[in-house]
Amino acid sequence: MEGRVSNLEEQVLKLRDRLDGLAAVESVDLDARLATADFLFEQGDWALAGEGYLALLDALPEHSDAERILERALEAFEWEDRPEQVELQENLLEWFPHRRGPGESFRLAALLGLHGDAREAIDIGERALRRMPENAERLYALHEMAGFYCRLDDAKQELVFLAAAHALASRLDDVRTQRELGRILETRR
Repeated sequence: MEGRVSNLEEQVLKLRDRLDGLAAVESVDLDARLATADFLFEQGDWALAGEGYLALLDALPEHSDAERILERALEAFEWEDRPEQVELQENLLEWFPHRRGPGESFRLAALLGLHGDAREAIDIGERALRRMPENAERLYALHEMAGFYCRLDDAKQELVFLAAAHALASRLDDVRTQRELGRILETRR
């Protein structure tokens, strides 16, 4: 068993070295580079996988799989909870206009709330909410907006969004979320 683990560790180290080398050589097959980044992603080496995806995008920004590669980089960095997520989400919305729906726009707001400016997150989040239908995604967004206002110590707006989320949970018949939000509202009032 120890020998197998050691062998796997050696293979991962070789793949890491290979990924570094692949990023520097433009003539290397895209499929091999992508497979290496995908392998690292599946092995849970999120940071290195994310860097591998970004190296691919830097080398081939016009590639037909650029959207998927950018999405994978975002996923990899989500596991690492890294600030690069904000820029990647902005790029996703800029480079692929069909992705500019309210859900993807709110994803940017959530990342900004986590890694950036809560005021900017609120601005983007409120614009996204105006276009969002009444569904579970909107419920999540309303709850996140309350959190943005909480970080700014704006209790009044926090309560407005918590109450809106509570009301939507009721309309969606989401009993568990409705109870949770009810308890939060009781403690805030």
